Amino acid sequence: MKRTRFIVGGLLCVGFIATVGMPADATTNSNQTGAACQELFDQTSPTATHIEHDPVAVYHQDTLSHKYVTCPMTRRNTLTTTGLSGGNVYINDTSPSGTDFKCGMNSYDLFGNLVSGTGWVTSFSRHNISLPGITSTSSGYYAIACDMPAAPTSTTGPFLWSYDWYEN
Repeated sequence: MKRTRFIVGGLLCVGFIATVGMPADATTNSNQTGAACQELFDQTSPTATHIEHDPVAVYHQDTLSHKYVTCPMTRRNTLTTTGLSGGNVYINDTSPSGTDFKCGMNSYDLFGNLVSGTGWVTSFSRHNISLPGITSTSSGYYAIACDMPAAPTSTTGPFLWSYDWYEN
C-alpha cells in the first residue's frame, strides 16, 4: 500500500516538472463557442433580423439574405508583434453549394486601425474554415468576422459552432 502511494506521488511530481519545463515560445491555443459571436450591425437594423443564439452556437433562419457576425478573441500575449499563426471556424454551411460561408480574421492596433487581415476565406467542406496567420502590434486586439449565407429553408439555417486561434 505504501509503495503504491509513493509511485503515484512520484508520477505527479514528474508531470509537474515536465509542465514547468515547456518552452516559453510555445503557441497558445484558445477556443470559444459560437454563442459569443454577435451581429455585426445593430439589432434594430433590417440586416440583423433572424440572428439566433443557443448555448453553443449562433445561427440564422433568414431565407432571403446573408448575415454578418463578429466573434471576440481574447489576447493572451500582449507584448509580442508576431500575432497569430492561424485559426479555425467550425460551422455547418447549409447553403445549396456548401461553399457560401465566409470568415476572416483581423488584427487591430490600440486605436482600432487595421494592422493585418486574412480577407474572406471560404468554406470548402461545409464544416470548417481554416484561417491563415496574421501579424499584430504590441497593444491591440483580434476579431473574427463571418458572412453567414442565407438559409435554404426557415428551419435549416447555417450554424457557427465554435472557433479557435493560435497565438504566437
